[in-house]
Amino acid sequence: MIAELLADESLGLEQIDAFAFGSGPGAFTGLRVACGLIQGLAFARDRPVVPVGSLRALAFSAAQRALVSAEAAGARSGGTASRVMAAIDARMGQIYWAVYEGAGAARELAAAALTSPGEVAELVARWQPDVIAGDALSAFASAWPTQPGVARWPQLGAEASAVAELARMDLAEGRAVRARDAAPGYVRDQVALTVAQRSGHGERSL
Repeated sequence: MIAELLADESLGLEQIDAFAFGSGPGAFTGLRVACGLIQGLAFARDRPVVPVGSLRALAFSAAQRALVSAEAAGARSGGTASRVMAAIDARMGQIYWAVYEGAGAARELAAAALTSPGEVAELVARWQPDVIAGDALSAFASAWPTQPGVARWPQLGAEASAVAELARMDLAEGRAVRARDAAPGYVRDQVALTVAQRSGHGERSL
């Protein structure tokens, strides 16, 4: 797949300045695979690696969409200062979330953290987001409070294009690491449940 992508763009690995990956939070196996693959490519070509937080990438996509929506509406509200709450299903009956603000979700207001559906209403009341994005909206639909004027985009995800754009900006600002130092960003310490624990979580367990 990588060879096909490079061929489509008429590029070789030696032309790549840096390698980036979605560093999490997210599925444990997926994060390890992404990190290991990028480390291998970067080490082979002696290139830096740019880890990009998955919630940050999601918030970036949401902020860009909010800006486009504002421009389509005549930009009466400015559109560039949207506060975004990124929230994804963390499985095990929990939610990964973070809050960003500004054009391109430039400012991190609340770092990636883990919460339960029962705490969602309090978090929304505290952070007052203009936009909530991520599949936690649909996975825990009943937990989210009704708030007029708040955009909700459950179908939005952390796309590769957002990771690439954020990595380009981070690289220009010197926020890259050596291949050997790249690592997933874990929020949860426990990544699996025992048989007894799974009985209390049903299909939502990892």
